[in-house]
Amino acid sequence: MINSSGALPDETEYQDVVSLLSGLRTTPPRQMVSAYLVPTETHWVAECCAAPHSLPRDLLLRSLSRS
Repeated sequence: MINSSGALPDETEYQDVVSLLSGLRTTPPRQMVSAYLVPTETHWVAECCAAPHSLPRDLLLRSLSRS
C-alpha cells in the first residue's frame, strides 16, 4: 500500500485505511478488493479464499504471490 505522497504509510495511516476498508467490506467483491489492497490483513485474504461464492479467487491469489 502506498500513500498519497508515494511513500509507504506509517502505522497510524495504515490502521486508518484498514478501519475505513473494514466498514466498506459489505459484498464479496468489496471483500476481495480490500484483501488485495491490504494483504497483511491475512484474515481477510483467508476469508476470500474460503468463501463459496464465484469470485475470481485465482486473480487474488496471483496478485498476492511473491513469485
